[in-house]
This record gives sequence, C-alpha cells and structure tokens, in this order.
Amino acid sequence: MSGSVSYPVSNPAAKVRDYKSALVGCVSLWALLAASGSVVAAEWKLSPSLNSRVQYNDNPRLYPDSQESQGSTVYTLNPQLAMSAEEFMRWDAALDINAKLTRY
Repeated sequence: MSGSVSYPVSNPAAKVRDYKSALVGCVSLWALLAASGSVVAAEWKLSPSLNSRVQYNDNPRLYPDSQESQGSTVYTLNPQLAMSAEEFMRWDAALDINAKLTRY
C-alpha cells in the first residue's frame, strides 16, 4: 500500500494527522497478526529507510534577465518503512508505508 496526499503548505497539521492514522492502522494490523495462534513460527522483517534531497533554483518564476529574480531552496524528506511477514506454506503479508515532506 503506497500513496501520497497533497495539502496546502499552510496546513501541516492535516499531514501529521493522516500520517498518525496510517501508522495506527499499520500497528493494529500487525498486532492482529501477532495475536493469532499461527504466528509463532512466522518470519518478520522490518526495513526502514530515509531519503533526503535539497534543491536550489536561482530563477523559480522564470523571470527574464531584465527582471530581478530571487532564488528558492526546496528540502524534501522521504521516510519509508517496509514490513513483511511469512509463515511457511500458510500465509504471508506485506505492507509498505512512505511519506513525502517538502518545505519551500
């Protein structure tokens, strides 16, 4: 499961609320799987990663040379978590979560 939701820059609380609800849902799913009796011999894997990027543009509004332009820096942070579980010949599950946080 993977996706992204766009919000105006002025509403960061809505982003945090959505990330929290996605995390609660994932933890609930994994707790349910762990509580079942067949999980005893399952193989569980967690693979976290964090990507970051910084970009600079000296003329983001594409002004002609005669007008004065102001540069812009963009910071992007992309945390990801891949979870998987497998019990030999009975079941398997996988879940990928990622977020993209961008500041201008």
